[in-house]
Amino acid sequence: MAYRITRKDRSLQKAFRRIACEQIDAALAELTAPQADPNEAIHQTRKHFKKLRGLLRLVRPGFDDYDRENAAIRDLAATLSGLRDTGALVETHDRLMVTAADGTRFDPVRAHLVARAPGGKAPLPLPEGFCDALRALRDRASAWTLRGKDGAILRAGLALTWARAAAGYRAASKDSSPANIHEWRKRVKYNWYHSRLLRDINKRRVQPHREAAKRLAGLLGEHHDIAVYLDELDRLAQNALPAITPALIADLKSRALDRKSRLEADALAIGAAMTYEKPGKLPKLWIRWWKDWRRG
Repeated sequence: MAYRITRKDRSLQKAFRRIACEQIDAALAELTAPQADPNEAIHQTRKHFKKLRGLLRLVRPGFDDYDRENAAIRDLAATLSGLRDTGALVETHDRLMVTAADGTRFDPVRAHLVARAPGGKAPLPLPEGFCDALRALRDRASAWTLRGKDGAILRAGLALTWARAAAGYRAASKDSSPANIHEWRKRVKYNWYHSRLLRDINKRRVQPHREAAKRLAGLLGEHHDIAVYLDELDRLAQNALPAITPALIADLKSRALDRKSRLEADALAIGAAMTYEKPGKLPKLWIRWWKDWRRG
């Protein structure tokens, strides 16, 4: 089923358990599929982990085991982050080459990045016991329990994430450092996940917000990828290979920095239009829609 709460879910707790188990099952399927492409499997699995953590944040005020289970998912995801970053470096390089008339000049850099990334049909480089830990998480998720009224839990969960997204926007507006942008990105993605989970409560009015949050999360995600790419270029500059000259690296850095600046400008413009100045308004409005939807 889609990543959303539906009318068939008789309670928030039932939706919570169902969606969590579906995401864990999907992650296991990615990791254990025969002949899976390692980079794609890791990418998709990390997306399922992010959806899981977004789900947990939505119900956090009523989930007593939040700290333990969020940490368990975070730690599982962390074991894959380095593997994913190496694959993302190639993707970032290729995006920068789309508008480069002389892209073949940079083939030695791409070859270096490809050599670092997992690929082909080799077995996934997973830590021992990784899938067993994921199956244990699935067993626990099938019995997760919420405490409190559904509307109160959702309102508090939405309010916390939305307030943090607003704070992230304000911080990035004052100082668009990679650290501030990255922190804002995490909060925006959680709000995007919440808008997906609650899309049915008022499809016409939630959809524009969901689309804006998705667009914003994508811009901030690419910004993060470029920051990682720039760090890799700095490492290459210190240990340059014969075919990767300082001039080549300087050219790539210039292109990457230009793209990074444009991403920041676009992201801040969208952020300014998302009414962050009134962080208490959205949760109240959405819970009113939730109550009407549940009664309907």
